Amino acid sequence: MTTVWSSSTTIWLSPPGLFNIFLEPLLQELVNCLDEQQILAYADDVAVCVTSYYQLNCAMEIINKWCNRVGVPLNTRKSAILNIRNRVSSHKMIDKKEHLGIPVKSEYKYLGVWFNEVIDPLAQISKSTRKVDYITWRLLIIPKTAITPKLLINLWTLIIRPVFDYALCLAELDGTQKILTYVTSLRKAFKKCMRLRNTTANYVVDSMMGYDPLSYARWLALSATEKWNNRRSRSHTELTFSQYRTIGSNILLSWPLLKTSNMLFHRCRQHDTLLTPTHLIKFHSITVPKIEEVVALGAVVEKKLREAKKRGRKGRVYGFIERIFLNHSNIYQNVCSIVA
Repeated sequence: MTTVWSSSTTIWLSPPGLFNIFLEPLLQELVNCLDEQQILAYADDVAVCVTSYYQLNCAMEIINKWCNRVGVPLNTRKSAILNIRNRVSSHKMIDKKEHLGIPVKSEYKYLGVWFNEVIDPLAQISKSTRKVDYITWRLLIIPKTAITPKLLINLWTLIIRPVFDYALCLAELDGTQKILTYVTSLRKAFKKCMRLRNTTANYVVDSMMGYDPLSYARWLALSATEKWNNRRSRSHTELTFSQYRTIGSNILLSWPLLKTSNMLFHRCRQHDTLLTPTHLIKFHSITVPKIEEVVALGAVVEKKLREAKKRGRKGRVYGFIERIFLNHSNIYQNVCSIVA
């Protein structure tokens, strides 16, 4: 942190804040030939969105003159020109390897997000695949006796989900189809981390994650638009829409229950048929709890647990949770004895 002294007040500014003040004259010069909405700046990361060859040359000339005047060299190795097109077959504004010393690239990373020429979220997701796979592998080698499903889901939400949420800013730029691509990749990564079968229903996955990705994408788009309007009008209004969250808690989830759920629709050893929930009830008198119902019940149990902790009488709630876990273990052992 840096302290700036004035005649009457003391202002605390971070180094990026000081650089914003230093860069402000350049941004003012760019506004003279471009619209304010075409300039995106965060500290030393400046993106200029141009719509014509003339605007491109004008912006590059202003930037080069400003850099020479203030003695700040332009790093061409970290700068690039990216053609943004509606389709892959569309015409490129710059159809060569470089322009005025700046390389022309098909992909570029800006503020941690990978952009390609058609603004496809798959660019960010594909670049992050190795990172997600490595983090998932590190989480999976944790012994199941040392971690609960709830804790693993919390770690996934904290570490892996943000990698996909970076791609959401690209998906929301171009309609529902790309948002669906983001949602599909997100659910697939969650299933892999939790060792769920690939055919697990989407609503089950959403209930375990604690939110609906499609509703979250719509909420994030509305929130970003509202924040942008606030900055332009210099006002402050809060967006209260938060219906993407699902009601539930993962406190009652157990590994035996998840393993039992993965064994469903295998072959029954005794009757040589699919091991469906109906078959288990009718022929084996085994009722497998539905994951979404366990998650919904978990919200009630967690609320009672918080209230019991305040009164210092949480033993009864913990006993109820232990009985549920014991029931899951018994169900898992019974299903293992009949699965082929």
